[in-house]
Amino acid sequence: MTEINSSSSSPTVSVAFGPEIRQTTRIAINQLGGMEKFVKKGDKVFIKPNLMSPTQHSTTSGDVLFTVVEMCKEAGASDIIISDSPFLSLSSRLTFRMLNYDDFAKRMGARYLYLRDDGNKDFEWVDVPNGKTFKKIRLHKELLTSDVLISIPVAKTHSVTQVTLSLKLNQGILCDEDKWESHAVQEDAGKSLMWKFTDLMMTRARPDLVVMDMWYVVQGQGPWISPIPPKTDPRYRIPLVKKDLILAGTDPVAVDACTSYIMGFDPLNEIELIKDAHERGIGQGDISKIRVIGEILDAHRFEVIRANLNFDYKNLEPYMTVLKGDVCNGACSMAVRFMIDLFRSFGLKFLIESHKIGHPLFLLVGENPPEPPEGAVVLVMGDCAVCSTQNYKFREKKYRKGLFKKEPAYVDQWGCPPFKIDYEGVKRLVNGLRGAIPLLDVLTNMLDLIEKWKILIEASEPAKHRWEYDPAFSERWAKEIKILKEEL
Repeated sequence: MTEINSSSSSPTVSVAFGPEIRQTTRIAINQLGGMEKFVKKGDKVFIKPNLMSPTQHSTTSGDVLFTVVEMCKEAGASDIIISDSPFLSLSSRLTFRMLNYDDFAKRMGARYLYLRDDGNKDFEWVDVPNGKTFKKIRLHKELLTSDVLISIPVAKTHSVTQVTLSLKLNQGILCDEDKWESHAVQEDAGKSLMWKFTDLMMTRARPDLVVMDMWYVVQGQGPWISPIPPKTDPRYRIPLVKKDLILAGTDPVAVDACTSYIMGFDPLNEIELIKDAHERGIGQGDISKIRVIGEILDAHRFEVIRANLNFDYKNLEPYMTVLKGDVCNGACSMAVRFMIDLFRSFGLKFLIESHKIGHPLFLLVGENPPEPPEGAVVLVMGDCAVCSTQNYKFREKKYRKGLFKKEPAYVDQWGCPPFKIDYEGVKRLVNGLRGAIPLLDVLTNMLDLIEKWKILIEASEPAKHRWEYDPAFSERWAKEIKILKEEL
């Protein structure tokens, strides 16, 4: 395990460029001294790739992962574990299978650790020295007993953190119950998505080696929908950028700084994650103080299409309208952007059909959002919106099953994202529109399949609510929270 050493002011980052991805990966690692420098005979190696979803564009290349595992075997590793926890509530097991990685592990003599599917029983509490958001955090015992941790992130833009690289990769190393913690940006309440990931770098979650997959770069509102071309509106297609680059280094902050610099960012001034980690002495974020070997950064620098952090939410009106209250630039903002991208890419036909029969979809987010019109289908997202809309008119009429006309239908989605999804609530909403929109039969069948095949995994513990860590919020909505607690 590499010790944190803030006095190492000039870390080395290897940059390799070439036409063949496996060879280029080897070059990047060999320029640092080879895998033998990090992995010794008999070592237990924990490899954390980015396998956030079954879509290939947003995951670590199989070729890069294959090469890293192969080099670990050559160096004498006795036990190699590949592990990740996909986004939302996707099953780790099924995600790995859909990516065709099952056979890969068997052939390579590695094994998979399905972080989400096995629950949190094998996670152990560890201290977070000088943590700003966390004082303690849970990590899996297989990670805690490993000799070497290797992270293999993918270079991507992100709609909250600007980029998602090795620092943010650790979201997938946590159990779901801790993923929810601090996914909002509420620094006045001692919670920050940015601090969360830098806190993790003070624990065993800090990698001993980072291998950055920059063969392709995901750009735009990333990291989920960007490269997928919606049939309904090809204007929103944002292509991947092929860069044919692999970076490697032992300082995750330095590797992230070099990667974001190549993407056209000023790391210390534009990437809050890098700035916070640099200021806390976790790593070197100043490009001028990083020793770069191999390729010259400026020779590959380009301007990535950046995520719009001030997204106005209006690009799907009148079919879906977002009514925004006081919302933090973090969890709920990100969830709403995801919903818009998702509907724009795959659900626009449903929204148009619903709008035609007088039931447009309204998303309410943040504290005190505007009141939706009569007859709207309403999704209330997050604790802030749920608490502050308890006296709104759309809640006055009881929900009526079956085809409804002017009756409002709504679903309260509790917590701070990433949500523990309320499947029963979604089903109620879907059943309320069945018959009016034939397309919903397909969605209902899909929900049934999700339950049958355990595609989505429920967390072991309930999601934490904002009133549990924000005294001011708890006081502000004390009456509503008391009623809601009884319902929960």
